[in-house]
Amino acid sequence: MKRKSSALSGRYLAASDRSLKQGIAQRKTVEEALKKSGERYKALLEESLVLQEHLRRLTHQILTAQEAERKQISRDLRDEIAQTLLGINVRLLALKKAARGNRATLKKEIANTQRLVQESVQSINQFARELISIGKRKGSIRHMIMKTKSKPERRQEEPANAARETTPISPASRSFPVIAMAASVGGLKALSVILGGLPADFPAAIAIVMHLSPEHKSILAEILNSRAHLEVKEAHTGDILCPSSVFVAPPNHHLFVVKGGRLELSSSASEKVHYARPSAEPLFASVAEVYKRNAIAVVLTGGDGDGSFGVQIIKEKGGQVIAQDRPTSQDFSMPETSIKTGDVDFILPLDEIAPKLIELVHRT
Repeated sequence: MKRKSSALSGRYLAASDRSLKQGIAQRKTVEEALKKSGERYKALLEESLVLQEHLRRLTHQILTAQEAERKQISRDLRDEIAQTLLGINVRLLALKKAARGNRATLKKEIANTQRLVQESVQSINQFARELISIGKRKGSIRHMIMKTKSKPERRQEEPANAARETTPISPASRSFPVIAMAASVGGLKALSVILGGLPADFPAAIAIVMHLSPEHKSILAEILNSRAHLEVKEAHTGDILCPSSVFVAPPNHHLFVVKGGRLELSSSASEKVHYARPSAEPLFASVAEVYKRNAIAVVLTGGDGDGSFGVQIIKEKGGQVIAQDRPTSQDFSMPETSIKTGDVDFILPLDEIAPKLIELVHRT
């Protein structure tokens, strides 16, 4: 009886041991499954956070790009208005001159001025529509980003704002003299002599307009660069005036200077002034508007009286004007027309213009 009881007890213990081992194995299986599930959940969570952060960055980039686009359109609008006002100012001076002549010329100048104003209004309306469109798009995206915005992103934005606030001011925004030169027939020699007489550290910017044939690519900038101590470049829209720099207008484009010393070229289809494109008038008028008392105009040898309206604006804004004298001019028409306005401060031989510029610039 004792043997039978002992055998039953042994079988019971063996069965219990097997059951316990199975339970332990099952528990390990469940624990491993839970562990894998937790790791998968953690990975999904981390992936979700990465995607969310990526979305925030993309949205921020879109907003930044749209803000840059809006600012660019605003700058273009401001420059469009400034150029138009300068054009109207030149036209009004032409009207004043035409009023002393025949009525047909006067009517033509009035019609041209009216057309210029109408085109300006159309351009301003177009810019306004583009700004409104950007504002609407920006508003919808800003609403989306506000839903996903979190504290980490705010912390990321603060240093960016601080960086923008401490960005150094561009040299073009500081006060320095700007010299606007205009030449035509015999201009290459005149410009070579003047630029060759200025030092490499000349503390003024120079912008040059010379009447050139639109039929061929100009190498004027390269020629002048080889003859000058200063660096001479052909001007492009977006270039910035700064001391010791010289920019030459390319053929078939008027050259303007806008706020901040930024250069802008007109289209090749823009209206000619004094039968010329580029003309001295837009350059002189825009330099006077931006630099006022720091503006200096230099009228060199050439024909057709180009620059005579611009020098009046230079003087009106407090700047100074130099004209090349008759004996050293190959064609005295341009200097003479400016001299007759009564707004020329110095009438000088060619070899005395560079020393006078150095004197005026250091006095400014």
